[in-house]
Formats: sequence, C-alpha cells, structure tokens
Amino acid sequence: MGIHDEIVIYAKPSLTGNIKAESYRNYLFSKNISGSIYINSKNIFLINKNINTRITLTKFQLTITSYIYGRIKKYIDPPCDSLSYAMLTGDKKDVYTEIMNLFRSTGIYHLLAVSGDHAAIIILIFYTFLSILGFNYSRSLMIIFVVIFPIYLIVTDFQVSIQRTYIMGFVSSIFIILKRDTNLFYPFILSMYLVVFLNPSELFSVSFQLSYSAVFGI
Repeated sequence: MGIHDEIVIYAKPSLTGNIKAESYRNYLFSKNISGSIYINSKNIFLINKNINTRITLTKFQLTITSYIYGRIKKYIDPPCDSLSYAMLTGDKKDVYTEIMNLFRSTGIYHLLAVSGDHAAIIILIFYTFLSILGFNYSRSLMIIFVVIFPIYLIVTDFQVSIQRTYIMGFVSSIFIILKRDTNLFYPFILSMYLVVFLNPSELFSVSFQLSYSAVFGI
C-alpha cells in the first residue's frame, strides 16, 4: 500500500470520552481526536490503488520524509539510523525502546524532540552552504526562510517549537535586511499570536506552554 490508496479497516473504535485518564482525554480532544482503533495487517483491506494523483501537502510531506529516511538508512547503521532520523524530524517511532529509556534516565530525552536548537543547526548548515556558493547575507537569509525552512516545517509536521522558530527568524531576518533595530521580544509575541490564531487549541497544549515559557525565561 502507498500514499492515496483507498482502504477499508474492520475494527471497533474506542471513543475518547471513555478514556479514564482525564489529562490524556483532554489532550486528544484538543487535537480533535474523538476516538481510536487498534489495527493490524489482518483487518486492513486495499480497495483501490492511488485514487488521487494530485500533489497534496500530505503526499509531499510523506515523499520528503520517506526520502530522508531512506538516505539515513543507507548511510547510517542501526541503531544510529533511527536515532538520527528522530533527532532530525522528531519522529521517534523506530527508536529502540532501550535507547528511549536511556535518554529518559539520563535526562536528555528532550534532544529527540525537534526544537529551536535543531532549527538553528539546519539554518547554520544551509547558510554556510549558500555562503560558499557566493550568496550574500541578505539573500542567504531570504532563501533559507522563504524556501528551505518551510520545507523543514512540513517535514516536522508543523510542530509548535519549529513554528515559533520560523516566525521569529523570518521577522527578525526582515528587520535585519531592512537594517532596522531588532527587538526579539516583538517577533516572539507575534509568533505566539500567529500560532494561537492558526490553531486556538494549541493554547492548552503542554508543548506550546513549555516551549514559549522556556524562551520567555531565556
């Protein structure tokens, strides 16, 4: 099966309202998840292959992430391959349980969640590459924040920390290019308002609260 294949799943859904843990139930409601099902290969049936040939955001995201995952798998041996992919995209589904427990016990589990640090490394890599190609400071910033960084946003599934970094970096870059005095507090507030405007439920998300509280404290 592939992207945009039509399938039928035979399974009994478990409603979100039946979950006893109130905090987890509220989290699912905030993500507009009303129920969940457990599936395996025995209750999934393929009906039609590739019914939608149009390029959609989901198809574009899956194509890019599949390519990145394939490149990492090719050049990096296990278990470092899944760990590298998790640190790049925030997708931890293939990281070994033993490694996840080690990260938790040593207090560095946050390294597996994409954040401003990861975005800064991506920006530094591409800025260095563009500088070698002869692009000046202003053009490098515009290429990064108009072309490259939006792709990274898609790859990381628009996680709040990356949205914040992108908006703050984009606004700050405009100020720098226009040679205006930059006060980082204004891009910070603007990014927070835009994230909440695009998805009001993020206001009650723990990741949103911790992300912005940490940056505000710094």
